[in-house]
Amino acid sequence: TYPEVLNAMGIHGFEVPADYQIVTEILRKLKMPPFDEAPAFTLKDIWLRYHWPLLAACFGIGLIGLLALRLLLAKRELVSAYRHESYQRRQLQEKETRLRGIIETVPDCIKIVDRQGRLIELNAAGLALIEAESFTQVTGIDILDLIVPQDREAFLNLHRKVLEGTPVQLEYEMIGLKGTRRKMQTRALPIVEQGQTAYLGISRCLLYTSDAAYEEDSVD
Repeated sequence: TYPEVLNAMGIHGFEVPADYQIVTEILRKLKMPPFDEAPAFTLKDIWLRYHWPLLAACFGIGLIGLLALRLLLAKRELVSAYRHESYQRRQLQEKETRLRGIIETVPDCIKIVDRQGRLIELNAAGLALIEAESFTQVTGIDILDLIVPQDREAFLNLHRKVLEGTPVQLEYEMIGLKGTRRKMQTRALPIVEQGQTAYLGISRCLLYTSDAAYEEDSVD
């Protein structure tokens, strides 16, 4: 009988346990009521238990999204700036090419002279005037060496005034590398070349002193 079984098991009676935690654990392991079914969780339960981690995760995802958007916008700005700069560079190169073409075809001699009086640029008409085969032949030449001695002081005054910022016009005589003597008219104005003050000279041959005939040809 039931009492005999209990006596055989050494159970002589029941009493109210002081700690139900042990009972709860036994019932849970045996999957007895009320632990025989899996508990049902709602979104509210999840929110109440995990709302701070969820908020932190949402904040992190939002921050990453904002950074990604900012990087995308910055990339677009850089691409746009690069395209604009490339376009401006091409435009500048085209303008420089056109200007170089004009300078090389005009009959006037166009030259750039640095502070020391040395030639740093000269167009084709100027090369023909000083009777040079190429610019390499006269690169860095002291332009004063081409001026006749009696006009060198006046040409030095032109050089000083232009470097001080005053446009100047002067008539003088020069002798080419092959000995041809010419009377020249030069207009000079100050410019900045590679961060240094220099001057741009535009010159025209008035006459060949060998035959005293005025020429209309423009040279430098």
